[in-house]
Amino acid sequence: MSTREKVLKTASGYITGPRQEAYGPPEINFKKIASGWSEIFGIKITNSQVALAMAWVKIARMSHDHAVKDFEGFMDSGVDCAGYMALAVELAEEKPGG
Repeated sequence: MSTREKVLKTASGYITGPRQEAYGPPEINFKKIASGWSEIFGIKITNSQVALAMAWVKIARMSHDHAVKDFEGFMDSGVDCAGYMALAVELAEEKPGG
């Protein structure tokens, strides 16, 4: 299995398996996060924007010099980022509030 296949397969397992069970369906969990962020920042935040912001957190972590040198940590953040991006697309599709 190639690295890209491993990243996508692992991310798929995370967003459809144990993490969804632990945190609840993303449309519900991200709606709660969006509500809190909307209140904090004084602007409307959508569920898909939450997923994009979470992916950005992972990208920022991956861009740190040390992360690039630690392949295991880099891979972990890459898997999480792929999962968040898949959720962002799915949530944007679900209008309204996507």
